[in-house]
Amino acid sequence: MTTEIELPEHQATAAMKLLRTLEAKEEFTFHRYGSDDPTWCTATFELQEPNEGLKVVATLQGQNNDIFITPTDGDTDQIGRFLINLEGYGVLHTLGLGHTIPLESDDAAARGWVAMVLMAPGDLFEGFESLEVNGRRGEVYWVLFIDAAEYALKREKGFEAFLEALSNRDLFTY
Repeated sequence: MTTEIELPEHQATAAMKLLRTLEAKEEFTFHRYGSDDPTWCTATFELQEPNEGLKVVATLQGQNNDIFITPTDGDTDQIGRFLINLEGYGVLHTLGLGHTIPLESDDAAARGWVAMVLMAPGDLFEGFESLEVNGRRGEVYWVLFIDAAEYALKREKGFEAFLEALSNRDLFTY
């Protein structure tokens, strides 16, 4: 269950910078996940034309400096849960472009997902590789959820072959 909350100043500033960078509608929502600690939260933004109806879920440098975003037309609450878990994983592990993080949950399996891949957000939103908020600079990663066949392709043929295969895939329907 998510709860709408007020954020610490740092995260509110991160949300405003994301809003401007994404050129999203002025209205957005914050959600906290499973803790009284307000740093375990995401923001959900609704995009404007030509992407009307598409939303972006983003972490806000709560647990580390990186920001993880996923555009979706699906369940933003569930996407947020996966991103918050990824943010926590990033506290313990060094992450970078192209990294694949296995998913081992019933919710992921029900959707046919077996992993998340960290992609360059510039492929979706120009000029959006990193974000600095109050002196904290972090990388921004587009998180793409993948199925078993895509995971096998990436493992067997490499990241470049995986990227080429994405040209025929709907990247936003979750």
